[in-house]
Amino acid sequence: MSIADKNISSLVIDRLSSGVNGDRALVIYLYCNFQTQKSQLTAHMFGSLLKQAVGGLDNIPKEIDRKAGQSFNGQRLSVPEILRLLMAALGSHERTFICIDALDECGIEQRPEFLRSLHSMVTGSPNVRYRPRWRLRRCHKANTGAG
Repeated sequence: MSIADKNISSLVIDRLSSGVNGDRALVIYLYCNFQTQKSQLTAHMFGSLLKQAVGGLDNIPKEIDRKAGQSFNGQRLSVPEILRLLMAALGSHERTFICIDALDECGIEQRPEFLRSLHSMVTGSPNVRYRPRWRLRRCHKANTGAG
């Protein structure tokens, strides 16, 4: 990812964070980086989004708080558990934007699971909308064979 790409992403995130149509919205984001592919596991990426979503809450739902305690005690959460918690956290916000930048820099072995999980989250959450950019659609087609 070039410096110009990072700057554009930062501008988009700043614009969304400052409000759209006068509304304050939760903006959570994920930057993929080619140099850190090995640490960019699906669970880590969605875990990062979950931490950001929870950070925007006034009151943390009990289930999320309980699962966080388990995680701190060495019990790793599975991707489906993280997604369920993320959907619960997002349901507490009126409007949320999820920005995922440079997904093509994420390890190719992680992309199919990440995209399936993202699709599951979007279709399972009534207040989440999906507006892919052409690069994400192209990446999804290349990695899943979807047409």
